[in-house]
Amino acid sequence: MFGGDFGVNSSFKEMESGFGIGSAQQLSELRKALSAGYQANTAFTTTGGPLRVQSLESSLKVLTNTQRHYKFWQEVPKTPAYSTVEEYNTLTQYGNDNGGFNFEGVLPQQDDSTYTRNIALVKFLGTTRQISHPLSLVKPAHGDVIALENQNGILWILRRLESAFFLGNSTLMPTGQEGAEFNGLSQQIDANNVIDLLGNPLSEEVIEEGANVVAQNYGTPTHMFLALRAMADFAKTVYGKERFMPQQASVDANGNLGYFIQSIVTQAGPIGIRPDVFIQNTPNPVTNVANGAPVAPSGGAVVVGAATGTDGNFYKDGAGDYAYAVALGNNYGESSATAGNVAQTLTSADLQKHIPLTITMPVAGANAPQYMSIYRTQPGGAVLYRIARVGLAATGGVINATQTFNDVDTIMAGTSEAYLGEMSTHVLHFKQLSPLAKMDLAIVGPAYRWMILLYGVLVVYAPKKWVKYINIGSSSAVATV
Repeated sequence: MFGGDFGVNSSFKEMESGFGIGSAQQLSELRKALSAGYQANTAFTTTGGPLRVQSLESSLKVLTNTQRHYKFWQEVPKTPAYSTVEEYNTLTQYGNDNGGFNFEGVLPQQDDSTYTRNIALVKFLGTTRQISHPLSLVKPAHGDVIALENQNGILWILRRLESAFFLGNSTLMPTGQEGAEFNGLSQQIDANNVIDLLGNPLSEEVIEEGANVVAQNYGTPTHMFLALRAMADFAKTVYGKERFMPQQASVDANGNLGYFIQSIVTQAGPIGIRPDVFIQNTPNPVTNVANGAPVAPSGGAVVVGAATGTDGNFYKDGAGDYAYAVALGNNYGESSATAGNVAQTLTSADLQKHIPLTITMPVAGANAPQYMSIYRTQPGGAVLYRIARVGLAATGGVINATQTFNDVDTIMAGTSEAYLGEMSTHVLHFKQLSPLAKMDLAIVGPAYRWMILLYGVLVVYAPKKWVKYINIGSSSAVATV
C-alpha cells in the first residue's frame, strides 16, 4: 500500500521523532493493517481480521432446562401400556362401615365389596427435528449434530411432559370432545382434597394438615412438589424458628448460614420436598405467538360485566379494580390476549358476587380455537395473570359465536399450586404405550428429518391420597420487590 520498505530508511525514517514525512492518514492505515480487531463478521477489506483464527469453545453452554430439572419424571413409577385405552379396576370399599357385631348364634349380615372399572386414554407427545445434509458433513463445534438435536428433542419432550404431570388438562376442547393432553395432578386430585391458602405462603401447619388429609384416606404421604418461589418462602418461615437437628447444632467455622430443606417430618411420616421449576405462578399472556395458534378475539370482543350473583369469593383479594383479558388457544399454543372493555370495580359490598365476561368469537380461520384462557390483574394492579383455562362451548360440534365465563375468584392472580401425596405403585403410574422413541422420516430433499415420540398417560388410581394446595402466595418481603 505504501510501497518499499517500512524500515528506518523508508519515508517513515523520522517516525521516532514524529510523523516524519508520512501523513496522519497513512499512519492510521498502517495501524489498521496491523491490528486483529474485534469484528466478528466477514466484512473485512483493509484489516487483518480475515487472518485471525476465531475461537469458539468446544463445550455448548446450555441456557435452558437439563435432566436434573425433571423431578416428577424421575420419581413417578412407570409401567407399560398395551392399548390406547387402558382399563383398570379399583377396590373402593370392603363393605358398609357399620354393623359387624352380632349376638350369639346370629348369622352375620352380608356385605359386598365395591369395585369400579375405570379407563385412561393414552396421549401422544412428539417433536420433529431436521438438519440439512451439508450440515452433517461439516466439522461441528459441539459434536455430532444429529446426536445433539436428538438429545435436545428428548429434553424438549420431557419438559412438556413434566409440565403436563401437574397442569395437563384433557378438557381443553369444545364441548364433548377429548383434548390432546392427559389430565395432570391438578385435574385428577379429588375435589375435596383442595386446601386454599388464600394468598399466604406455605407453612409447616398447612403441610401437616395436608399430610393428615392423605392419612385419613388411608394413604402414606411421601412426596410434595411445589414451586421454587413457594419453597423459598417456606424456608424463610422455618429459619425464623431457629430449630436445628442435633448434628446441625455446631456453628460453621466458615460462617455459612441456613440449611437446605430436603424433607419435613409430619405426624403421618416423613415427606420429601421436591421444588420443581415447572410449577410456576399463574402465567402472563404469551408474547411470542406460536405458528398454528388461533386468531385473538378482536378489539371490543371481550366485555366485562358488572358484578352480580352471590357465588363469588373475592374476599380472598379484596375490593379494587380488576382488569381482564382473554386469549384463545389450541394444541399448538395461545393467541395474544385481548383486553376487556373496562376494569370492573368491586366495593366491600361486592365481594360475594362474581364478575361475568362475554367473549365474541373471531371469524373462523385456518387455526380453529379449542379453549380460552382468562387473564386477570390483582386489585388495582396492571400485570395480567392466567386464572383459568376452559374448553369452548359448542352446539352440535360447532363452536358457539359467543362464549361466557363467570369469575368467582377460585384462583388468585400471581399465586401457585403445590401437590402432596403418596408416590407409590398402588396410587399412581405413568403408563407408557411407547417410551421415548426415534422414528426416521422419508428423505424428500437434502435434509434429514426424524421424530422423537412418547405415548403415555398419567393414571392416579387413588385421587384421595393426594392433596392440592391452591393460591400459594409470596412472603411480604418478596412481594414488595
